[in-house]
Amino acid sequence: ALDFLEAPDRLGRFLDGRLFRLAAPGRRMTRRLTAPIIVLMRRIARVISPEVVDDTLAFIEAFGGMEDGFRERAKAVDALLADDTTAFVLVTAPLGEAVDESCYFAEQLRASDLDVGAVVVNRLQPRFTDASSDAIVDATKAAAGTAAEAQLALLADLVTLADAEEAQLAPLLDLCADAPVARIPQLDTDVHDLAGIEEIAARVAD
Repeated sequence: ALDFLEAPDRLGRFLDGRLFRLAAPGRRMTRRLTAPIIVLMRRIARVISPEVVDDTLAFIEAFGGMEDGFRERAKAVDALLADDTTAFVLVTAPLGEAVDESCYFAEQLRASDLDVGAVVVNRLQPRFTDASSDAIVDATKAAAGTAAEAQLALLADLVTLADAEEAQLAPLLDLCADAPVARIPQLDTDVHDLAGIEEIAARVAD
């Protein structure tokens, strides 16, 4: 995703670079190379092989006549990404690595003066009750020896897991405090058809 966001600037730097300008697209590159550049190319060829250098020069020469169109499209994409009508939606899961990556991406967006428009958290543990895990544990102890004991113990475990996932998500949600958050719970089946996608869409819309 970061490569995608950086692509317009990277393409612009390539087109404005000295090597590309030396190529004088549309003409033979060898006619434009000065002695220092030839020496530099020979040194590079010792490290990465002459074939790579030749292929690079051939690519730049074949690029001739197209650079203006690529530059304009790169500028248009850059403007679109920065436009107020463009929104970035972070999709993550309540897992340590996923949350860390999402936080890093959100910080990179902010560094580029781009905002997170919304956050979608996928595969959350459903919360079956508003009671705290401690209250459920107490109820489990009170129900010792009854048929409800095992069910209450399971409920306590599920609530504890839901609490742990919320704690895992907290840094990301704090970082994106102004963005709406859609929570998608674990579903009974995998999403592999249109009906599953429609269910996800309905939950996001809620």
